[in-house]
Amino acid sequence: MDTEKLLPYDDFNIDNITLYDYTDEGLKYITSFVEITRYIEEIHQLFNIFQYNIRRLLSIYELNNHDKIKRHVPQFEDFSDSTELNALVISLISSGKTLVDAVQACVQSCYSKDSNEYSEFCKILSKEYDNCFSYRFLTRLRDFSQHGHVPVSWDGEAACFDIGQLINTPHFNHNKTILGEMERFCDELLIKEKVQPRHVFSIAIAEFSVSIFKIYYEYWETMGDSFYTSLSNINDLIKQYPETIRHKDKKYDGLLFYQIGNGLHTFYASGLSDKMYVQYLEEAKELKGSEEKELERFRGRVKYIS
Repeated sequence: MDTEKLLPYDDFNIDNITLYDYTDEGLKYITSFVEITRYIEEIHQLFNIFQYNIRRLLSIYELNNHDKIKRHVPQFEDFSDSTELNALVISLISSGKTLVDAVQACVQSCYSKDSNEYSEFCKILSKEYDNCFSYRFLTRLRDFSQHGHVPVSWDGEAACFDIGQLINTPHFNHNKTILGEMERFCDELLIKEKVQPRHVFSIAIAEFSVSIFKIYYEYWETMGDSFYTSLSNINDLIKQYPETIRHKDKKYDGLLFYQIGNGLHTFYASGLSDKMYVQYLEEAKELKGSEEKELERFRGRVKYIS
């Protein structure tokens, strides 16, 4: 995950650094700041992985309103479109679900399970889950694919999520709520519209992706109080004990060393600011807004596959 680095041991001499004997409160401030910065760096990495999966899909295929897929690039070796589409979609929905699980765990860890902040964030997650069928549906398809099943159907020209086939897949128990929705979906299209019950591939991917962008933005909004409290605490600590980041060997100046058990840890603590948090928050806000606008334009052009 690349959120930590090790110092070379060869030329390291502990006598050349300042190793302050912190109070329990001071050590708590340090470890809390390290934990929250490690968390948010890793969350940002997971978000980039999710973005990569979206862009990778769109760099290979053009998604349009009738779900007839057009390739941008030549076929990879002898793998079929069905194989490639399923590989890309499984990676996309898995990375989205992993990101959501990670942001929820981060909020719980940084505030506590009983906190108002965590409770409110869980309400945001529940609201998005309740309001967007594609988000619920593809989240469930992540479990479906992990149990050895293939979620995307391909007829040689168009891709879709074939609800009828998904319902009747053996050896997999669908969530009761999702199963009921899929059954009603089938009845609506088969009986009333006289067409095959297929959920539009392009709109499902678009709506799922926008849900992830919205949750990611809400995560940064939620984390503000925790981050700024932790940043203030660590800066106050350094202001009170400035000698902690000054060392006999000047190449270590700016580093704060601390000890937990037999382990020696350090991070760069000179001039700490909110630059990283503000950058990630603004990035999330901008992406959420642009993706929501694009989704609205796309929805106006969507047709079901018949």
